[in-house]
Amino acid sequence: MNDSVTPVVAGMDRRPGRPRDEDLPPRILSAVVALIDEDTEVTTRAVVERSGASKAAIYRRWPSLTALVAESLDQGRLTFDGLVLSTAKDAMKLG
Repeated sequence: MNDSVTPVVAGMDRRPGRPRDEDLPPRILSAVVALIDEDTEVTTRAVVERSGASKAAIYRRWPSLTALVAESLDQGRLTFDGLVLSTAKDAMKLG
């Protein structure tokens, strides 16, 4: 029998290692949107400082800073009754 097989927990496959923090991607994306809204340069270091995530956590989820910024911009483009919101600040005004 192969002892290296990862056990199945509660009917779900489980990857080895610590489970990923599901709250981390939204925090990272929000940090990028905030940096953009503040007209601050978006660097990995700035995202790390703002989000509390590590560089490794960021690059495990996005292959590049460009991909992260692109997804962040998609998060900031919410529609509300046909109105396109260009910034997170616009979205907060409606909420």
